[in-house]
Amino acid sequence: MKGTFFRESLEYRLFIDGESWPQGGKIVGTIQVKNHGAAEVALADLRVVLTEGKDKKVKAKADGAFAELVSLNPLMGRGIIPPGGESEAAPWEFTLDENARVTDKTGGLYVLYGRGAEHAQFGHLPLNVVPRQEFLDFVELMRAVFHFSLKGITSGKKGTVQVKLLPPEGKTFSNVEQLDLTLFKKNGDYQANLEFTTKRVDPASPVLAMKEESRSFERGFSESEFLHSFNQRLKKETVEAFLNECIPQLLEKKALL
Repeated sequence: MKGTFFRESLEYRLFIDGESWPQGGKIVGTIQVKNHGAAEVALADLRVVLTEGKDKKVKAKADGAFAELVSLNPLMGRGIIPPGGESEAAPWEFTLDENARVTDKTGGLYVLYGRGAEHAQFGHLPLNVVPRQEFLDFVELMRAVFHFSLKGITSGKKGTVQVKLLPPEGKTFSNVEQLDLTLFKKNGDYQANLEFTTKRVDPASPVLAMKEESRSFERGFSESEFLHSFNQRLKKETVEAFLNECIPQLLEKKALL
């Protein structure tokens, strides 16, 4: 992925290896600047910045569109460019937080690049940050084994991944409207929270009416419980056992209504 923008006499060229990155992954790239002016330029204040951006504000070029997370000065102390010259392709890299914000329709992470302190004077590239592979494995387990279908994945509060799933058709889950699955990692451990939205006949209503309720289950997993050590992929048997404990309780409640 690459981006180019011009500011005054300078042409900035940013290169990023890859097209998408998982939470906790590394983003690696280079930046190069060409001087199209008649005077030499010092680039000690050249910056590459990892930010979180809100797409509506970014498109509107509004104040506060970006929240700065990490800033690098890849050419500190060696960035003087003569007229017509260009800098070296300076390397840089960021390591994403283990609960980095995943990209969704409201926004995500951006790399900004330019000189000085004002984000409005910088070029920017949006990053496609996806959930950790083990979280995607969890979602695939819900689809392949329990036949739920994926409605969407969004960023939740405090770095959580929010997954909306729809139940399979048929009588078994006929009272289930939706499953909201929340996944996150903290201090090396994993947390899975499941909230099922259900419907049932409201016994308090004088006429036939349906009432929405919710049923929640949660489970913490150590890393050794959640992942295989040889490939760092999801231990499906552990998670499947947890789900096989939850779902009968959900269906049992249905039977009692």
